[in-house]
This record gives sequence, structure tokens and C-alpha cells, in this order.
Amino acid sequence: MDREQALEAVLEGIREGSQSDFAKRAFLEMLRLLPPVPHVPGKEVFFELARKGVLLAVELVLVRDGQVYLTHREDEFFTGWHLPGTYREPRASLLMDAKRCAAKELGAHVAITKARKIGFEEHPDSDRFHDGGILTLCTFKGEPENGQWFRECPPDLIRVHRKYWPTVELALRGDI
Repeated sequence: MDREQALEAVLEGIREGSQSDFAKRAFLEMLRLLPPVPHVPGKEVFFELARKGVLLAVELVLVRDGQVYLTHREDEFFTGWHLPGTYREPRASLLMDAKRCAAKELGAHVAITKARKIGFEEHPDSDRFHDGGILTLCTFKGEPENGQWFRECPPDLIRVHRKYWPTVELALRGDI
């Protein structure tokens, strides 16, 4: 039996009883082989896993001189400005996740030195999947890249981030 035939046999066993002990064992063994979310291979695998639960994101709030830094995205789910963010990693602190996000989304010239939760919003009606965002006020050094500073909410802020804006305004005024 080659790999394709073996895979088909396992899938047929799951189709015959998706709640069976066999299906549970096959799924559990597969999950043990995969890296932790969000590092699973392929975005389609990540999205399918994400649709099975509620993921938490860290959303970076970088404030300087009464302005907040936003990055722009354009993909199959969102088009517009947004707070830079990433999904939480297992066993990582908020600061560790904020640093990882900054390295990925803000360029090599930004160093996050502190990260503090200032709010939380969830998005059960997101076009992508149900998730939640931890608004994280960051102290940082350096100059971010790949985005722009804003004093006011841009008209094309992505829909799921609009509910963040009242908290962002408090951060812009220095009230949190």
C-alpha cells in the first residue's frame, strides 16, 4: 500500500465514524505531528484549524506624538489599514508575541521594550473566522516600516478593527 492509498484508508475510516475512537486517535496523532498554531503548514490548514476554536491575537498599539501606527493589508479577507497583529503562540508572554509581531510586520528597526494589555475585543462575525484581539500598548524604540502614522481613524480601517478605535483614542490622548 502506497502513501496515497494509506491516506485514503484513514480518511475512509474517519468518514465512516467521525466520532469513533479511530477518528479521535487519527486526529490526535496528526495534531501531535504538526507545529503549534500559527506555524502549521499552509494557510488552508491554519484556517481550517482556526475555524474549530477561537484564536487570540495580539494587536499592537504604537503611539508617538499623538499618532498611532497602522499597517495596510490586502488579502482575500481584509483590505485597508489595521493595527499590526499576530496570533498568540503557546507558552509565549504578551511581550514575546509583541516582539515577534513587530519583527514580522514593522521591520528590523523596531524593538518592543514593553507590552501592556489595554483592551480586548472579539470578532464572532469576522469574514475569516471567530477570533479575539488583545489590544496591546507597546513601548518601543526605532522607526517602524511598512505603514503610516495616523491622528484620526482612517475611513478604510478594516471593519473588524473599527471596534478597537475608542480604545486607540484613549491611548492617543494618554488616558490609558
